[in-house]
Order: sequence, then structure tokens, then C-alpha cells
Amino acid sequence: MPVQAFFPTHPPAMPAHVSLVCPQCTHLASFEAPYWLIPQGEPAPGSGPVVQWKERLVQARFPGQVPWDDPCNAACQPSARSKTLGVAVCSACGLVRRHLLDWPNDAFFKCDIQGRTLWAWNRSHLQSIRDSLQGIRDSREQAENRHAKIPRHFQISKHRDQVLEAAARLLESIRV
Repeated sequence: MPVQAFFPTHPPAMPAHVSLVCPQCTHLASFEAPYWLIPQGEPAPGSGPVVQWKERLVQARFPGQVPWDDPCNAACQPSARSKTLGVAVCSACGLVRRHLLDWPNDAFFKCDIQGRTLWAWNRSHLQSIRDSLQGIRDSREQAENRHAKIPRHFQISKHRDQVLEAAARLLESIRV
């Protein structure tokens, strides 16, 4: 198993790549995991100290922003329970800063449809929502794709066209 970035405590459905609004310039930014999870016998990818945590080897990815601290300490604080600690990275303004993710308020890919907010973790999640609503994917693929779960409010025919239009605008606004 290769070295991988990880959030020690986060919502279980949250993917490794999350798009958010840059807290400094409001452009598209990414929310990065603060730590590396290093398998036994693998070299550490960074230069910071490697620590043992719950029978795992861990290293801070951004030690200047988020040095290692046992997340079990923060998890006991009520204010930390609903937010995930990571690093906001923006290529537009150069921001690299510690950030507590406030989801879905921080979501870059979000739109209001008839009083409810539809959000997507990232571009590929938004594309899977759009594809699911367009009926491109067959039911078997949709069942295997956890990101294709869409609240009923957005699936009903009177809202579906609005969602598809909003998704198209969001996808068009950010070209890869």
C-alpha cells in the first residue's frame, strides 16, 4: 500500500479531493488532508518527524500549517466535532493555510434550487450528479457510485432541469 494523504477524523463519505471557495480570494481552491499515512516499511514522503498513532505511522504534510497533534484531543472539543481540519490550497492567489472545513458552506460547487442547496464535493462528483439526472448511467453503475445519491427534491421533474442548468453553468465556469 503506498503512502496516502488522510484526515484522521472526517465524515465517512468525504472523498480525498474536496473543492472549496478560497477563503482569501473566492476562486476555486482545494482542501487538502493535513497528514500522510505511511505503511510499515515505506519511506516517509516529507522531511518532518514520523509519529506512531493507533498502530500507524503518520507524518504532517504541511508541518508549518498543521503540525501533528493527536486528533483524539480535538475530537473531544464540541466545536471541533462538526468540522474537519485540513489545509486550504489556492493556485489563484497562492494561499496555503490551515482551514477548518465548514461543509457545505465552504463548497465551491453548490447551487440553490427552490430553497434547497445542492452541493458537490468536487468537479467529478458534480459530473456524476449531472450524468445521473440525465439518465446516462444505468441503474447498476448508479448503485455502485456513492456520489450519485441525489436528494429526491432535486430529482423530481419540476426541479431537474434547473439542476442540470446550474450544473452546466458550474462546470463551464471552471475548465480543466
